[in-house]
Amino acid sequence: MTANQAQWGNCVAHAICCDIAADMFHKHDIVLDYKRAVQDVTRVGDAADGSYPADVLAVINKNKELFFYEEDGGSTNRFRVKIHYEHVEDGFLRLCKRMEGYDQMPKPTVVVMKPDTHSVVSGNIAHAVHAVAARGVYEPEDMAAEGGHVVHGRNSWGPNTPTISVHSGNYLYHVEFEVEIEKTWNYDGLPQPNPAQTGRFL
Repeated sequence: MTANQAQWGNCVAHAICCDIAADMFHKHDIVLDYKRAVQDVTRVGDAADGSYPADVLAVINKNKELFFYEEDGGSTNRFRVKIHYEHVEDGFLRLCKRMEGYDQMPKPTVVVMKPDTHSVVSGNIAHAVHAVAARGVYEPEDMAAEGGHVVHGRNSWGPNTPTISVHSGNYLYHVEFEVEIEKTWNYDGLPQPNPAQTGRFL
């Protein structure tokens, strides 16, 4: 499913949940209910209309009633997570280094960028700033001579723009984070052992 924030303006919630979902799958083989996660984070974190990623991550840590639910596929577990995060200013080269080799196994990172003047979400609402989940880094041929890099951004503007490019000219700042499962419960509210880490992560 391609993420689509539509009129909600909750790109920060989409980017954060995209990274949490990817991290949980990579580390624990857990498929999260992404849609519910975005709705819950938007609600408790007021994650719309200019939210800062670090502020929303702080709310996730503080709100003990916020859970991330496993996609219903035979399991009904829910999780409380703790986020360890760092806000990084003027760190495009650091971002590129963090993304090297992580196109399929991304280190959770939300990038705040300036979309170009032609970038719009559905309904033709232009964005002054935008948040995306960072993915792999590459050197396009037209920038290689200048030593330029581009970071893939997992976007939330629907199927017409599933990814967006982040480069030194539109990068503003980013937030690096790690996800830790604090507690696990089943559908009946009974505590469960935290899931083991996958071999691919280890």
